[in-house]
Amino acid sequence: MLPEHSGEEIKTIGDAMMVRCEDPRQGVELGLRISEQIGDQPDLPPLRIAVHTGTAVSRAGDWYGSAVNVAARLCSAAGGDEVLVSEATREAAPCLDHVEFGARQLHWLKNVPEPVAARLAARREGTAARRSLRELAKLSIRRSFSGVPLRHSEVTG
Repeated sequence: MLPEHSGEEIKTIGDAMMVRCEDPRQGVELGLRISEQIGDQPDLPPLRIAVHTGTAVSRAGDWYGSAVNVAARLCSAAGGDEVLVSEATREAAPCLDHVEFGARQLHWLKNVPEPVAARLAARREGTAARRSLRELAKLSIRRSFSGVPLRHSEVTG
C-alpha cells in the first residue's frame, strides 16, 4: 500500500511502524486504508493509527523533530482501530470529501507543551476502499512483485 500512497517506511520499533507521506492527503488515505483492510483481522491486535503534519529533519534515513514526537504521541492516544488525524493535517489536506471527521478534541501529550487538536477520521458511507489485501494477495500469487513488508500495530506519519 505504501507505493500507492507515496509512502515511505522510515522504521519499525517492536510492533510499531513509522511511515512518511509527502502529501498529507495521502497520509490520511493510507491510514484509513490500513485500518479498513487490516484492522478487522481477528488474529491481529487492534491498530492505533495517527497522522500528523509538521516540519521535521531527515538524518541518516530517520526523521527527527517535534512533528515526529507529536505523531508518535497521538498514535498512543488513539484507541484501538481508530485513525486519529491532527488538526494540522486536516488543514493541510483539503478536499477529503470522502472522509468524515469526528469532533475536535484536545490531547495533552507527554513532552508536548501545548495540547494538540485532533479528530477521529473514517471513510464516509458509500465510498469504498481500494482493493482489499486478500485481492492483492491473490494477484501476488499469479505474478511476482516487490512489496514492502509491514508489521502493523501503529502507523504514524
